[in-house]
Amino acid sequence: MSASSDRKCTGPGALTNTLSSTGGRCCCFSPDGKALAVGLNDGSFLIVNADTLEDLVSFHHRKDIISDIRFSPGVGKYLAVASGDTFVDIYNVMSSKRVGVCKGCLNYITHLDWDKRVKHCGPLGCFIHRKTTPSQHRCKGAVFLRGSSRQEADDPSDRDRLEHVDVCLGSSVEGIWPLINEVTEVTAACLSNDRKVLATGDDLGYVKLFRYPVKGKYAKFKRYVAHSTHVTNVRWTHDDSLLVTVGGSDTCLMIWAHEPEGHREFKQCDSEESDIESEDDGGYDSDVTRENEITYTIKALSTNMRPMTGVKPHLQLKEPSVDERPPVSRALPQPEKLQTNNVGKKKRPIEDLVLELVFGYRGNDCRNNVHYLNEGADIIYHTASVGIVLNLTTSCQSFYIEHSDDILCLTINQHPKFPNVVATGQVGDTGDIHLSIDPCVDAMTKQTLSVLRCFHSGGVCSVSFSATGKLLLSVGLDPEHTVTIWKWQEGAKVASRVGHTQRIFVAEFRPDSDTHFVSVGIKHVRFWTLAGRALLSKKGVLSSIEDARMQTMLSVAFGANNLTFTGTISGDVCVWKEHILVRIVAKAHTGPVFTMYTTLRDGLIVTGGKERP
Repeated sequence: MSASSDRKCTGPGALTNTLSSTGGRCCCFSPDGKALAVGLNDGSFLIVNADTLEDLVSFHHRKDIISDIRFSPGVGKYLAVASGDTFVDIYNVMSSKRVGVCKGCLNYITHLDWDKRVKHCGPLGCFIHRKTTPSQHRCKGAVFLRGSSRQEADDPSDRDRLEHVDVCLGSSVEGIWPLINEVTEVTAACLSNDRKVLATGDDLGYVKLFRYPVKGKYAKFKRYVAHSTHVTNVRWTHDDSLLVTVGGSDTCLMIWAHEPEGHREFKQCDSEESDIESEDDGGYDSDVTRENEITYTIKALSTNMRPMTGVKPHLQLKEPSVDERPPVSRALPQPEKLQTNNVGKKKRPIEDLVLELVFGYRGNDCRNNVHYLNEGADIIYHTASVGIVLNLTTSCQSFYIEHSDDILCLTINQHPKFPNVVATGQVGDTGDIHLSIDPCVDAMTKQTLSVLRCFHSGGVCSVSFSATGKLLLSVGLDPEHTVTIWKWQEGAKVASRVGHTQRIFVAEFRPDSDTHFVSVGIKHVRFWTLAGRALLSKKGVLSSIEDARMQTMLSVAFGANNLTFTGTISGDVCVWKEHILVRIVAKAHTGPVFTMYTTLRDGLIVTGGKERP
């Protein structure tokens, strides 16, 4: 059933009822399906026979539009009518009389619903108030109204008492609001009868599906595009098999088929990805999204600590000394006392500060950056622009402080020929193409062995040594996420190639190879081969596993017989034979798999993830 501004109330079988000159705004069936209440734009409403659409009774107590209308649950004895002037009128349907007026809402009412216990109607006054300037935030909230009393409805248990969940505010639907909610307003929402799927419509014409409850910000969703303008309402059918959406200016009513997960056929559909790029088929994680969206800019030495004026001391004109004066001079000689006091005067030494302790560790946007040294006697890690070696016996720290900005990645050379050789990569100035990125350091002497400079504008996010320890792999934060191979002892670049259009999180050499490595990132897994001075690559092939979809890959590890393991954002572990997917270990973790470790000898694999409750 639909009511519209063209003064038509349309029902099944092309039944129509001509409404008042102002047209309809909202409608609602009675619980038994025999009556239909229709709210009008002139502040009146009427109740019609649902089968014939003949008028039964009408009321006109308000001057502003009727924004929402609801029958009480059960037998539908009462009818709640919300109007644009912030009042809610309660009518007894049996006696056709108004029996109450609810007050207390401070702004325009958009949605209302009845408490399941039928003692009060709420949240009457779930409202959205749009400010006059885009820079201001809107005022929104939900309240329960009992007669003339008003109660804030922030408790999630309050929402569970509602007969229907079709309001857009509250903790259980917090995640439906987009990143830039000053631009896109969620206009309608409706929860399926099994209370598992929440459908929403917004001002941009998008229809979205969320898993209910939608707690936390920026939740994962599926988005569908069909309406050319804002969506005014969304409603599920009684068995959740269909979703009905209504457009505003496009005056279209659209019906969507919904298949339960257990009976879903994998076929081409009309859904699009979520607004955030990293929200892939595996799910959404706030840490991955934040890491992907970080813009690294150089912090150190960007501005002077204080303004400096004048002439530098070594450039200033000085008074010539007695020895430098010409033999004949009309200048008066210096007093003897002053000359005597200046002879042999000791200069006070300048005292230095020595770094003694660094408290902290960078882990929010880094991976695999803590390692053992000296057979477990020390550990090495980094924070800020400092590389730290911590002795586990004495708890004393030693430092490498040659970086000029934040360190983002760290790796250890595992070959016995190069003990305690560490490679670290840092944030860099996007305008400097000769960027100091990978200082190779002796971890015990803190001596810089090599500084490599290349075109990784923005910084370096991943480094890895080859099996022989002679080659170093680096991945940049430039827009192309360039992958580069180095001979680090010579400071020479061997090969370089564009990696991926989106963020690459990790790239690692196979522990038994100098020519093969794997990179993983946002919807990315690629298998690389170094052939002379050229880099060749193959994308991961998913077709061998039915219904497999490319997910965001966050970690990588290697096994014997050319096996590769990757951890996904959804908690799955993918097993690859060369570049072909051969197995998926579903839900190894309930959240993203951020790190993995394995050995070629025993084949055991250890994974670390962010578990979700």
